[in-house]
Amino acid sequence: MPEISRDATIKVERANKHISDLKDAIRALEDTYTSRVEMNREVGYQKLIHTFPYVESELSKLAPVVGDSVHNLRSAVDFAYNATLKRLVPVQLSPYSKFPVYDTREQLEKTLRGKGRRLDITCPPLFRAILDEIQPYKRGKNGVMYALHQLDIPDKHLLLLGLRPNAFVKGIVLQKKNGEMTTINTLTLGGSGQFEIAFPASVKIKENGKLHVSITVEEAGVFNGIPVIDLLKAFSQYVFYVMKLLANI
Repeated sequence: MPEISRDATIKVERANKHISDLKDAIRALEDTYTSRVEMNREVGYQKLIHTFPYVESELSKLAPVVGDSVHNLRSAVDFAYNATLKRLVPVQLSPYSKFPVYDTREQLEKTLRGKGRRLDITCPPLFRAILDEIQPYKRGKNGVMYALHQLDIPDKHLLLLGLRPNAFVKGIVLQKKNGEMTTINTLTLGGSGQFEIAFPASVKIKENGKLHVSITVEEAGVFNGIPVIDLLKAFSQYVFYVMKLLANI
């Protein structure tokens, strides 16, 4: 089996470094939260409030890191594809060669069979690998290549990717009037910057708990809602699979 493209591997390694940096930055963001309890006995409840004081500014710093990771992963596929062209059909390699991603299977197949490419004739194994195995179109297999391509477009040409914080509070300790202690964790809390949980005034909040946050990408399409660290790790693993697949043709 030919070696996986060195340049593509470097791009994936760089993307993985961005993912690691992003994970560290999210942990650091978690450490900036503050918490307090506000009591309102007139209406018979109290609020446990966790706040990220600088969440908006911090998210704006994280957006380029996410974008750089996405771009490096997308570029890795291009590098692997061009290395494959150079090895198998060098006549088709040009400064504009790029791994094909289209909205539909029909558009993709038309391009691969089109004049100047004719991959179905010049390199049937590469043609089948792209069309049937990788399926880089909107509803192709797991949709990773299409989603990765779509995420890369706005970050390069339009605007920073939109990041949304989602949080939950773990380890809240409540004490009832009879002295019984209960530890609870919240469900996911939406919003940005301040998260509030209401409790009856009859219980005592002994421990405010710790706020944990996950970041999601607004433009992630079918992967919307998946925490960005999990999303990028999955993309990285899939890109490496594509690189190995291309190298094995």
